[in-house]
Amino acid sequence: MKVLIDTNIAMDFMSDRIPFSDDAEKVFTFCCSGLVEGYMTVNAFFDLHYILNKHLRDKNQLKSVLSFWLKFVEILDTTSSDCRLAFESSIPDYEDAVISEAAHRCGIEYIITRNINDFRKSQVPAVSSADFVKIAMKYKLESEGL
Repeated sequence: MKVLIDTNIAMDFMSDRIPFSDDAEKVFTFCCSGLVEGYMTVNAFFDLHYILNKHLRDKNQLKSVLSFWLKFVEILDTTSSDCRLAFESSIPDYEDAVISEAAHRCGIEYIITRNINDFRKSQVPAVSSADFVKIAMKYKLESEGL
């Protein structure tokens, strides 16, 4: 199962933002276990780098944290086609439209975000981290034949 992790979910996990961090951590755990393939857009990764750099203020720690993240989450390139299609999208926010187009092009099954309403018109369904945990647990049980 392929999922795209939105910046807010990554920050929930990385910054231990209560009450969202527990479910965000579970999403990351599913990526680490190989149950799901985690992706993040290149722009979201830039944002994560910027925010963590301001928060940590230590280049070595920043590099360590992001290197660890990259072991379990792939970076999804956005293409000129994604950008062009986003202009035609019915998603009002351009950045969200680009994310949706890239996710659709790459066969992503879920966009995991706290901004579900922003992706209402996405071709790829958006779910909260809490809802995704339920989906992944069901998927895990089914894949184990239980």
